[in-house]
Amino acid sequence: MKKTRNYGINIDRFIKMKKTLTIIILMFFFLAFQPLFAGDLDDFEEGMLEDKDIPEDDGESHWSQRDDQDRTDDGYDPDTEENGTANVFLALIMLPICPLIGAAESWNYTSQYKISGLDYLENIPKRKPGDKHVPYFQISETAQVVNKDIFALDSSIEAGFGFILFKYHHLQYFEKDPEDRLSFDVFAFLFRMSFFSKFEICIGTGPVYAAGNEFHNYILFTFPVRIFLPFSIMLEYTPEFYFYSGHYTVNNHEITLSYNIRYASFKAGCRFLFVSGRKLNGFVFGAVFRL
Repeated sequence: MKKTRNYGINIDRFIKMKKTLTIIILMFFFLAFQPLFAGDLDDFEEGMLEDKDIPEDDGESHWSQRDDQDRTDDGYDPDTEENGTANVFLALIMLPICPLIGAAESWNYTSQYKISGLDYLENIPKRKPGDKHVPYFQISETAQVVNKDIFALDSSIEAGFGFILFKYHHLQYFEKDPEDRLSFDVFAFLFRMSFFSKFEICIGTGPVYAAGNEFHNYILFTFPVRIFLPFSIMLEYTPEFYFYSGHYTVNNHEITLSYNIRYASFKAGCRFLFVSGRKLNGFVFGAVFRL
């Protein structure tokens, strides 16, 4: 019988890990290379108006009429602000109850006062600044390419402690010809849960404000998922559903793979933004910095 050397590597475990990574990467590129149907920004907003059953304004874009509109200083009309206040109230009461184990693990990562009850919870080490797990503070900048005329920038900021997390991101689409813009301001209040240092999931809600040819209000429901893979790789899926009058209308899904070092990550993937058959899909890439 032929002898083989043992280099201290668990071959079965290595093969399983290799198969898992291969499946994940193939799924990722399958999604990334789906046909990216794209319409212009006016057409996309028509889909938003169809779902809300609101008559469309035939005038110019509000972005080109900022100084001519009778609006308040913050850029929203009074009716929109009243609805926005109601949205914030609904967002606060809609937060679901998070699983206690995941919340406890998130807390133990960030607090010197440990929650006991399970051995593994008590043995969770204090989180180091810049670690990718349950960050205290995080900012990111992501670019999306839809087609030769449309691109987007997504600026995000997160702040949290333990299982409590607040996130804001501003997603803005730019169209070159004809010149136009469409933006989404998303505020999210989330419960953050960590499980065995292998994956994290958040569940949250909040108000969403969109501005293009019209101003729009929505209620957000989201459940971002982060899966920590070998070799400092992280798979992240962020679905966002924008609700209006009890049913969701706009879908915003982002899936990325990132390479993580201390204090930073570099990511690439794709975003699928769609409503009523209109789509603004495309590749995304960006950087994340955290404390």
